[in-house]
Amino acid sequence: MLPRDADFAAALANAGWSACFVKDYVKSLTTQRGSIARSADEVVEILALIERYRGELEGGVCLREFEPLIPETEERYFVLDGRAYGRTDEVPPLVQEIAQRVPCPFFSVDLVASESGALRLVELGDGQVSDRKQWPVERFVAMLQSAAD
Repeated sequence: MLPRDADFAAALANAGWSACFVKDYVKSLTTQRGSIARSADEVVEILALIERYRGELEGGVCLREFEPLIPETEERYFVLDGRAYGRTDEVPPLVQEIAQRVPCPFFSVDLVASESGALRLVELGDGQVSDRKQWPVERFVAMLQSAAD
């Protein structure tokens, strides 16, 4: 995590990455430009677009090494009161582990497979504002009702 005025050229040189994923503390850039940078100039470009579309950077700048992912494998899970839920009965152990480690009553967990086959955590989100994505509404409601029982 870096401040907005960081020396991104030095940060990338020290990391030794050929590309990185850029976001602020909250969100990445989801426009056509995307959030992948291959140079310090591209990091600055992405940050300027985040500021343009969202008004400001929230917190600071997060850079992480770019890893080729398989977008169509992205899956959203929810954690409610420490219990992990999926849109099917299959919930990967990684989600169960995250559910135990994150002290938050309701949040979303987005996982995606890398080209090497490893599951990667893409994002944690506030469950109150997270989209259901492919979840059937009935399953989502059943999850919420289970907490009330």
